Amino acid sequence: MYADDLVLMVKKNEIEELLKSLFDISKEFDLKINPTKSAILMVKNHEKLEDDSLFDIPVAEEYRYLGILMNGMGSINPHMEKI
Repeated sequence: MYADDLVLMVKKNEIEELLKSLFDISKEFDLKINPTKSAILMVKNHEKLEDDSLFDIPVAEEYRYLGILMNGMGSINPHMEKI
């Protein structure tokens, strides 16, 4: 079973703990997270993570969520430029 359209907002120093909890709870309820349909988007001040991915979820510079393209500043300008 898959869960769709989940957004997690967390401070940089809490992201690993939150993702670990998410994966633990998902496993408990037999849910799967598809890393190829997921991304970590660091919003605000372009904070960077040390790794290119966490728990096999890639870190992205922009991400499309529910059809809207958003960048690391929380802006939808990339989306507006393409329509």
